[in-house]
Amino acid sequence: AIVGVGLIGGSIGLAVKEKGLAKEVIGICRRESSRRRALKFKAVDVATLSLKDGLKGADLVIIATPVGKIVDIAGEVIREARNKMILTDVGSAKEKIVKSIENMRPGYVKFVGSHPMAGSEKRGVKFADRKLMSGAVCILTKTKKTNRKAFNTVKRFWTKLGARCKVLSPDKHDYYISFVS
Repeated sequence: AIVGVGLIGGSIGLAVKEKGLAKEVIGICRRESSRRRALKFKAVDVATLSLKDGLKGADLVIIATPVGKIVDIAGEVIREARNKMILTDVGSAKEKIVKSIENMRPGYVKFVGSHPMAGSEKRGVKFADRKLMSGAVCILTKTKKTNRKAFNTVKRFWTKLGARCKVLSPDKHDYYISFVS
């Protein structure tokens, strides 16, 4: 399931579908117009406005929303989760996000912070590109609370999308990225 089917979320959806990495790609959208566009551009197989419905049966959930919304959405995912799943994000700031989500006591949910260093000056699913992650660096965060199996699954996922994974602690990620931004 992908929460936020814009440029990044849509690109992930297209790549997952092309590579056959999931039986079904669910898009979870905030607005009806976003839901329709996600389907129109074939970034997902099914799109819904209901987080609860979108999470049913999902084993991997990717939050691809603006950074300021990631923690709140993660909290909603954790509250709604009824089966074991892995949660990751695509946010460009990691320390606050990772600490906040790890402190939520996620229960069924195992969280691994991700930051694919890919994008465009354009916005929206209509500019999604199935090859956007190909060759991109994806920074994965690791802490003492990171579940090893979930971490390895997320690393394999990004690698299968064509990304080159690097591992940093959340604070080191933010320190290094502050120089790049």
